[in-house]
Amino acid sequence: MSKLLATLKQEISRISRKEARLVANPLRRPSVAARTAIADLRRRVAALEKAARALDAGLARLASAQPPPQAAAEETIRVTAKGIRAMRRRLKLSAAELGRLLGVSDQAVYNLEKGSGVKRVRPGTRDAFAALRGAGVKGARQMLEAKKVGRKPKRKKRRR
Repeated sequence: MSKLLATLKQEISRISRKEARLVANPLRRPSVAARTAIADLRRRVAALEKAARALDAGLARLASAQPPPQAAAEETIRVTAKGIRAMRRRLKLSAAELGRLLGVSDQAVYNLEKGSGVKRVRPGTRDAFAALRGAGVKGARQMLEAKKVGRKPKRKKRRR
């Protein structure tokens, strides 16, 4: 009888495994698909995070390489009497020559040099002043020569 019990026990366990497989297999396929999809999403997230870090590093490099954006030229360039005097002396120019470079008269240069504080000037004069800031004596002389070439010759006054 023990042989019959053992055979019966084996058959019951085989049938129960078969039934459990029939119930579990339909659940296993979506579970495997979900795990595969999750692993794929994790790989994609890791790749995207790596790309984002690379972009951040590139932006940081670009930001450090470029000077910070400045406001308009009118706000950053201050034309002061002391600055005009110092520039004229540094470039070894007369008031008439500096006036020609700035696009104003020599009397205007004299008036700008007088007094103290920030002077209000036209935008063209401010731009010319900014261009002269970085120039040396030779550069200023070259600019002056270029302006002279473009000028009309002075007319002689008639005597009556």
